[in-house]
Parts: sequence; C-alpha cells; structure tokens
Amino acid sequence: MNGYHCLPVFPLPLDAKLAQQQADAQQRITPESPAISIMTDLRHVQAAIISSGSTLQEANSQMMARGVKLLFVETSQDELAGIITYKDLMGEKPILFSRQNREQRSHIQVRDIMTPRNQLEVMMLSDILHARVGQVVDTLTKAGRQHALVLNSDDKTICGIFSATEISRRAGIEIESSGMALTFAEMEAQLAQLAN
Repeated sequence: MNGYHCLPVFPLPLDAKLAQQQADAQQRITPESPAISIMTDLRHVQAAIISSGSTLQEANSQMMARGVKLLFVETSQDELAGIITYKDLMGEKPILFSRQNREQRSHIQVRDIMTPRNQLEVMMLSDILHARVGQVVDTLTKAGRQHALVLNSDDKTICGIFSATEISRRAGIEIESSGMALTFAEMEAQLAQLAN
C-alpha cells in the first residue's frame, strides 16, 4: 500500500513460549471500581440476538453456545422487539403461557414470553460514566434483576449490559435477586395471573 512501510520481522527465538493469561488479566473489580469497567460494551462485543419467532429450545441453545443469559429479540424486520433471559426460559413464564394457551412447550415462541420493548428500562451511559460498581449492584438488587441495559442517549442505542453473574464472578459480590416485578405493567400481569 502506498505510504506504508514494512515492519521488521525476526526469526522466532528457540526459547519463545506462549503468553499465559495472568490471574489479574481482567481488572480486579471492587464496589468502588468504575461501573464502566464491568459493563459489557456492545460497541465492542457483538450483541446476542434471536428472532422473535424462534422456539424456547433455540433460545436456550443460543444462550449456551454464546455463554450468555440474555438475548435481544428482533422482529423479522430486524427491529428490537424485546429481550429474553435464561430466567424467562427456565422460570414460570413458559408454564403459565402453556396453561393459558393450551400450547405445548415445544411450540412456544420467544415472542410469547419475552419482555417486550415497551417494558424495558435502561440506565443512561452518561450516568454510568460517573458511577461505581456498588451503585450498579444496588440498582440490580433493588430491582430484583439479573441484567441492566445501558442507553447512549446521544444516538439512542443500547450500548451496554450489566450482568449480575459477571459482577459476582469478577468482584465476588453476591447479588440477590428477589424476582419482584419492577414495573406497574409487570405487577399487574402477575396479579392477573394469580386471579386466574
């Protein structure tokens, strides 16, 4: 290519070894660490996405293959429809849907039990840039959630995810999830299910 110069190359020394990952290769995390240091940055990591028409088994297989517990759900027009979590797949949502709709689990689609887009809540990147891990832990704990989404308000993109599992693993902080409903819509839905 014009304007570029070759870098020097040398024979590999006979005593050369492969580098080993250091125990602290990933920055040690404490409650006082910057929150951004534990955020999965979707500007650098491909988001795990599934079609809204996929089966629950397909969602579970994709989670296992990707090593994640949250998938973004897209419509056939590649628009964000919502999210589905491992807790959604393995919890009571499929059972309730199956009972209410007389549907076999194998026929339930992601769209049937996902958390729809209009019920999603986000934290703002501008707040995260000044926050500490302890604040994220407190937010997840009080919300009873395993994940939190981060929105860049400049371009209206979901740019990050916090995972309670990842925080626990890297910081040794246990994050209790009460499983409580967070929004009024979720509370109403749970109350309606109890009434039936």
